[in-house]
Amino acid sequence: MKAIELLSPAGAYPILKAVIGAGADAVYVGGPAFGARAYADNFSKEELLESIALREDTTPEQMIEELSQRYDLPESMLLESAADLAALLQIKEKYLLLGCGRIAAPEDNPQQILLAQAAPGKTEKVTATLQKRLETVQRAFPGYPSAQAGRVITAGDYALLVIVTADDMDTVQQEIMDYFIGGK
Repeated sequence: MKAIELLSPAGAYPILKAVIGAGADAVYVGGPAFGARAYADNFSKEELLESIALREDTTPEQMIEELSQRYDLPESMLLESAADLAALLQIKEKYLLLGCGRIAAPEDNPQQILLAQAAPGKTEKVTATLQKRLETVQRAFPGYPSAQAGRVITAGDYALLVIVTADDMDTVQQEIMDYFIGGK
């Protein structure tokens, strides 16, 4: 039997916060250029980005651990802070509010899951840096399907680099988006 999901409309940011607080499983909203009600206080672009956040019951570290286990990431190096991730990506630490991840320890394995929460105004820079890392890994591992299928996934001010062994990266992406409120 399928579980019932509570879907609620939210015409403005305060309403979104209220319906999530009241237990809505999903919320639909309109943006500044599109909304069902022409004169409603629809979301600005900034409010839409702010509304995407990790679920309250999940920390970034938990998300990385769950994904690492689900996709059988081999023995791996743990990145525990924004400083660790900034050093790996060779970007300024001030570009990151948060960073964590796991990288396969054997040098002959491209698998990794990296999560970054960008500082305000730095989402594009952080996303581009993760994309550059993905391209570098793809060049270094041309014969590895997992490297070639890797993706950079964004949700609001979060960006993730995901290189895992999976049959369907679209499913992986949807599973990752399920960790976020507003990311569906």
